[in-house]
Amino acid sequence: MKKKKDWYRDYFNNMKKVFRLKQNAIDQCMDKVDKMLTARSNGIALTGQREAYAANIMKLVCTELNLPLRMKDISRVSNNPKPQALTNSHKKLKSVFKEWFRNYKTPLSLMPKFCASLGLSEQLTEDALKIVDKIHKEGKLEGCQPPTIVGVSLYLLNNRIGLNLKNPICQEAKQFRLNEQDIAETVGIGLQTIKEKYDRVRDSEIFVLPDHWLLEKERLYLKQVEEHNQLILQQE
Repeated sequence: MKKKKDWYRDYFNNMKKVFRLKQNAIDQCMDKVDKMLTARSNGIALTGQREAYAANIMKLVCTELNLPLRMKDISRVSNNPKPQALTNSHKKLKSVFKEWFRNYKTPLSLMPKFCASLGLSEQLTEDALKIVDKIHKEGKLEGCQPPTIVGVSLYLLNNRIGLNLKNPICQEAKQFRLNEQDIAETVGIGLQTIKEKYDRVRDSEIFVLPDHWLLEKERLYLKQVEEHNQLILQQE
C-alpha cells in the first residue's frame, strides 16, 4: 500500500509543479487517496486505471477549492487516460464516496437560496446569478469557498445600486438595497473577509456586470478594449 501511496504522491506533486498549486490542494488529494486505498484494502472493488482515479480526485479537489483546472488539462499531464477509464473511475468513486460529491455546492447553485433569504427581486436574482457565474468560471476568486464567492457577488451588485438611475431596472432596484452586514450574515462569511475578497475583483467588475448596470463611460471603455483586442487579433 505504501508504494501505491507514493505513486499518487508523486503524481500530485507533479501536478503541483505544472499548475503551480498550493500545498493544501495536494494535502486534500492525498486525504482522498488514503480513503480510497483503505477502501480497496477492505475489499471494495475500485478497479481500473490509476491515472484515471488520480485525475478524478485532482478534478474533484480543484472544484472544491474553486481552482480553474479542466479535466482535459489534468488528463494531458496524466498520460491522457482513456475517456471511458475516466468515466468508469468517476462512477466508482461516486458510488463508494457519495459524501465527496453530495456535500459540494457551486456558487451558482447557492445563489438563489441566498437571494430569496435577502428578499431580492426576480431581476436582481437573475443579475446576481450572471455575476457569480462569471466570477466563478473566470477564476477571479480562485481558492475561495462557494459562500465567499456568493457573498462577494452580492456585495458587488449591492454597491452598484443607485449608480445608474437612468436605467429603469436600476431605478427599481433602489428599494432592494441591502445592509452589508445582512449580506455577510446570510452567506455566513465575515463582512471584512467579503470586503477583502471584493478588492480582488474591484478593478475588473465591469467585465462581470450585466449591461444595464454599466455607466456610459464604462460601456465606452469596454468598447475600446474590444476594439483593441480585435486589432491585436488582426495583426497576428
